[in-house]
Amino acid sequence: MSLSQSYRQDLLDAIQLAEQGMLSPSQQAYCFEEIEDTKGTAFYPANGDELFRKLHTALGEKAQISERQRAETELHKLGVELLFHIYINRFTFAEITHNTATDRYMPLSTLMSVSPTRKSTPTPQRCAGRLMRGWRKAVIR
Repeated sequence: MSLSQSYRQDLLDAIQLAEQGMLSPSQQAYCFEEIEDTKGTAFYPANGDELFRKLHTALGEKAQISERQRAETELHKLGVELLFHIYINRFTFAEITHNTATDRYMPLSTLMSVSPTRKSTPTPQRCAGRLMRGWRKAVIR
């Protein structure tokens, strides 16, 4: 499958989700940032303009789920409880989960939108540590 065919299928899937009100902000950003940016290249789907019109129409007709709702739905299928979630963009978010089967807590942070001019780029471990400390102060005390 070529990249343009893959993007076409992604758009078809996004339209279907949007019609159901299930297209989260990160999924929308993927379509409008990554796929739409390929316009004018061989990677752009052959009927991309038509698919984007359909996607805009579907998004305008129905309210969509939030990023937190999407995360809760996906984690619930795995038997994991979402305790804390913050979404900045599709590259930067943080969450704390609780695996009910093992009774373990798991911090997760993704920070990919860091300025290249910063002297110190936070590692995922440092971000996770800060996240857990902040959550403990807010919830446990």
